Amino acid sequence: MSVSELVRRRYFGRPIIAHADIVMIRELRRLGGLLKHLYLSSNGDHAQETLATLHALKAAIEAISNDHQEG
Repeated sequence: MSVSELVRRRYFGRPIIAHADIVMIRELRRLGGLLKHLYLSSNGDHAQETLATLHALKAAIEAISNDHQEG
């Protein structure tokens, strides 16, 4: 991100999200999609474990997103 873009984002109160965090969120969403596919193709085997893992992925995505909204 250029210095001018950084200044614009700060001035207008827009979030500044590090590229690494964007990549991390994308990867977590991809894993969630794969987990959903696994759940559907296994006819719901290990449903509680799958649900717990999906909740953990969602919490991680929200935590990364909230860090940037607060900052």
